[in-house]
Amino acid sequence: MSTTKSDQGSGAGAPDPGINGASEGRSQLGIALSGGGIRSAAFSLGVCQRLIEAGIFRRASHLSAVSGGSYLAAGLAISNAECPPELRDAEPPPWGRLSPEERELRQNLSYLAPGSTGRLWLFANLLYGLLLNLIPLVLGAYLCGRVAGLLLRFLYPGLAEAGEADFSALPIVLAVAAGFALLAVAVVGRRRFLDRDDSRKRLNESSSERVVMILLGLVAVVVALGVLLPAIVAALAQVSNGRPTDFGLGGATFSIRRLVICLIVLVLSIGMGGIAVWLLRRRRMATLRSVLAYLSGIGILFAPFLLATQTATARGFALVDYAPVFLCSLAIIVAFGVFVHNRRYSMHLFYRERLQDAFAFRRVPSNNKRGFDVEKIPYDESIFLSRIARENAEQSKQGQPFPQLVMCAAVAARGTEVPNKTWAANFTFAGRQSGNASLGLKAPTGWFEAGSSWGGGHVTLPGMMAISGAAVSPLMGRFTLPGFRFLMAMLDIRLGVWLRNPTYRPLEPAPSSASWWRRATNYVVRGWQEPGAWYVLKEALGLADAKGPFIYVSDGGHWENLGLIELLRHDCTEVIVVDASADPGLGDIARAMAVARAELGIEFDFDPRVTAGGEGALASTPVQKGSFEYPDGRTGTIYYARAVLWGEAPSDLHLFARRERRFPNHPTSNQFLSGELFDAYRALGSAVGVQLLEHLAGLPPEDWDAEQIDFASASSDFH
Repeated sequence: MSTTKSDQGSGAGAPDPGINGASEGRSQLGIALSGGGIRSAAFSLGVCQRLIEAGIFRRASHLSAVSGGSYLAAGLAISNAECPPELRDAEPPPWGRLSPEERELRQNLSYLAPGSTGRLWLFANLLYGLLLNLIPLVLGAYLCGRVAGLLLRFLYPGLAEAGEADFSALPIVLAVAAGFALLAVAVVGRRRFLDRDDSRKRLNESSSERVVMILLGLVAVVVALGVLLPAIVAALAQVSNGRPTDFGLGGATFSIRRLVICLIVLVLSIGMGGIAVWLLRRRRMATLRSVLAYLSGIGILFAPFLLATQTATARGFALVDYAPVFLCSLAIIVAFGVFVHNRRYSMHLFYRERLQDAFAFRRVPSNNKRGFDVEKIPYDESIFLSRIARENAEQSKQGQPFPQLVMCAAVAARGTEVPNKTWAANFTFAGRQSGNASLGLKAPTGWFEAGSSWGGGHVTLPGMMAISGAAVSPLMGRFTLPGFRFLMAMLDIRLGVWLRNPTYRPLEPAPSSASWWRRATNYVVRGWQEPGAWYVLKEALGLADAKGPFIYVSDGGHWENLGLIELLRHDCTEVIVVDASADPGLGDIARAMAVARAELGIEFDFDPRVTAGGEGALASTPVQKGSFEYPDGRTGTIYYARAVLWGEAPSDLHLFARRERRFPNHPTSNQFLSGELFDAYRALGSAVGVQLLEHLAGLPPEDWDAEQIDFASASSDFH
């Protein structure tokens, strides 16, 4: 598989000509739809309807979309590809003004939880995910606690008896910790003393770093298990054994007292988490809220760990009493590892099901006055981007052009893979190739669509929409909240998805002719390799990178929220950016320009500040025009359209803003727009579209080229 570093990746260098293969000197138009949830979809719909009516949309070679913008972009692509030949010239066009597609969306704005049944279904999915997420983690913490308790019972006899612990082994524990620390210092010293030109024996610095990290990690483990944990167990022995400080639990049995302690730890953990979220919403006391959130997340696992530790310290390991519990817990963990993968219980599958229900339509003949209507494409009918792209490319060759869809996401990365504190790189889904070439993650789109038979591993186009819009996850690129990562992972607050790394070749299923033992073993091994509880911990600890067998992919806004960079990678010379991000500080366009300069060498002559509005303030204009220059001297034009109010905006929108003071800046977290709000955002997009068309009057003459991807050699065989 041949790749170029700049095609889908984030490396520097000249932009790749893209999958269209744009020739030098030929104008190429690209349209970018920003993130912003359903608010962005509504605003972008209004703008796109104006572009469709003016014939501009069909001249675009690429349609790049992020998060909420991807809802609409994918809906446009699906409706165009699925439209029967006899209805392709029907008016209005798919998703046009007053179209049945618009009507269906307008009547189903509560698509995430429609009606009482939908809300109960959402709640049931949340509860289901939480339980399946916690079961292997809690049982794992319990088993680790049992092992730790037996170790403490051996090191410190009488630890579970208040005031009777024998800490004579403590100096030995401290000596072991000091020994590991001295070994780490020795490794550093050896590396530094041998760092001279005449040395025959050279040491690899990265290997030395790994050894030092392991040794210092062992120091932390020894201190935690050999010093801190015994102190906690000894303190709690007062309560567990009914001493005067038993808080009224002296008459309770040993088991009841232990359970009460566990519940107290859990309640304190949940309480700290609640306070942390309250402070986060009010943007107060950043350090305190991070500490509280981290302790809250840790406490969810620490409670069963402490319960098991204290039990094992006090009772030891009675084979008859505890072996069944131990073995049963271990069996459940193994069963979860083989059969229950976190794509099955994360909210991803629920999310993509609801998005398909809200945005995936096909036109059908009807007896109404239009002669056609639309039907929802059922969820059990998989919609694959590679097929949709082929259908649209074929229609383009027949004179009904449709831009090539590029769905923007972000892949979690760390270390030297990405600049410091960005924690993510771009990841795109396109008709033929998807991924990130600079990180070695590029593969035929059909490869991702085929995925695996485990845990919803195949990626449909609605699945790509859900990934592109996976705004809430423990790992959120530059928006990651390190203190909240653990808490979010424990509570299954995740929309991001673990996808198989294209550089890893998965274990193939055993042939049907193989023995039953080989087939069973192969099944277990393949199941165990799929993402499970360990990958939840990787999210919690921020250990996801682009080198493992699975990569973590989430909202495109976690890297770049406009989709502008991907149009520039595809050599577009005329760029329309539809920004419904509701960012009063213009941070998204500023970041996009900065990344384009740093990674693609593109310079802008463009000042978007005239479009700044903010709370209660009017923008000078909703559209600003500028220019940019590629490293090879080619120039282009950017048309930037924002979801803002300006003086000459329609009067009804000004009056609506007086009533609805958050308009047009409702938070992206509001995914339940009322019909009135949807109409207002669509109308605002339509009004901005009129202003945009005035600037587009100077667009170069149409020179659209029907050259498209040769999908015959693409990856349809993967299905």
